[in-house]
Amino acid sequence: MPLVQLGRNNIAALIVSTGAMRPWGATGAYFIVGNSTATHATSQTWMQGAASTMKVMDAGYPTRATNVNTFRATFSTAEANFAWNEWGITNTTSTGDANQSLLNRKVEDPSLGTKTSAQSWQITADITFTT
Repeated sequence: MPLVQLGRNNIAALIVSTGAMRPWGATGAYFIVGNSTATHATSQTWMQGAASTMKVMDAGYPTRATNVNTFRATFSTAEANFAWNEWGITNTTSTGDANQSLLNRKVEDPSLGTKTSAQSWQITADITFTT
């Protein structure tokens, strides 16, 4: 999964406990979905679409099993009703937050589909750290 520079920098800071960066933990991780099909670039700091919605993780998430972190969120019938072309994990609710970090941005081709107000969707992502 493609990381962005902010995500890489936050991981490095957290490893050595420097800076004011915050982790993507149970009280600070959000799934964000958007409608852009723009190509991923490591310099991106947020979703690229005209429409995007973020959601706090479901209860009990994220989880960690050895080298795999699992993130999951459920979007209700009133949320994110547009084509889900991009998604990511962030640790803030605001792009203006100095300590914010978009961990990754993934563009789906083909799209994950178009969510409507008649549906509730759950999205899950596993991030595996390998050597």
